[in-house]
Amino acid sequence: EKQLYLGDILSFHNLMWEGWNHLEESVRTGRPIREPDMFQKEREETRAFILAMHNTAMGHAESLAKMVSLKGAKRLIDIGGGSGAYSIFFCKTNPGLKATILDLPATLEVTKEIVSLFGMTHRIELLKGDYNEALPTGYDVAFLSHIIHSVGEEGNRALMRRVYGALNPGGKIIIQDFILNKDTATPAFASTFALNMLLFTEKGRTYSFEEIKGWLRAAGFKAITWPTRPKRTMPRDISIVMAKK
Repeated sequence: EKQLYLGDILSFHNLMWEGWNHLEESVRTGRPIREPDMFQKEREETRAFILAMHNTAMGHAESLAKMVSLKGAKRLIDIGGGSGAYSIFFCKTNPGLKATILDLPATLEVTKEIVSLFGMTHRIELLKGDYNEALPTGYDVAFLSHIIHSVGEEGNRALMRRVYGALNPGGKIIIQDFILNKDTATPAFASTFALNMLLFTEKGRTYSFEEIKGWLRAAGFKAITWPTRPKRTMPRDISIVMAKK
C-alpha cells in the first residue's frame, strides 16, 4: 500500500551510513560524528529525516492507536511529534480527541503537508516549540515517541517534570521507545540503537524501564506500567511505558 511506502527511510539510510562509517571514532572519543541539530539546518535534510520517520511510524501507528485506550480524553499533545502520524491515527480512532503537535519550525513545514494529506487539519494543531523548554498546559494525554533516546538522563528527568506540568489532573503520559530490559543489554535492537545515538546526539542513548520509571516517579507520576502487549505486537523492539498524573 502507498501508506506503507519505505523509500524515504531507505534513502535516509545513506546519510546514516556516513555516521556508522565513523563508529570507531565515536566510540573512542565518546562524541557524535556531526553537530547534533536534529537535522534542522538544511531544509532538504529536514524533509528527508521527517519523511523517513513517517515511513517507520506508518508501520504501526494505526495499530498502536487502537491498542491504547484514550477514552474520555479531549486534548493530546504530541511532543516532538514529527510527521504527525501518531496524532493522525489517535484522532481517527478517538472521534472526540484533538491533538497538538509540538515540534521545531522546519519539521512542522513537512508535518503540515502530511496532516493535510490525511484531511486532519481541523483536528490537529501545529505548534512551534522545543520540548527542552517550557511546555503548554491543559492536556489529557502527552505522547512522546522516540524522544527520550535523543536526550541525556538529566534532560529526561527535567522533561518528565515539564510533561507532568502540562497535563491535567488524571492525565496520561505515553512514552514509546526502544526500551531496554533490566540487564540494559537486551532486546538486541534497543541495545544496538544506543550506538546510533552515540553517533548523532550529544548525550542520547537507550534506557531501561527501571530508569524511565525512576524519572516518572520523581516527577510525580503514578501507576507506572510497561505493558507486555505492545512488546509483542510492535516492530524493532519498540514498546511503551504509561503513567498517570
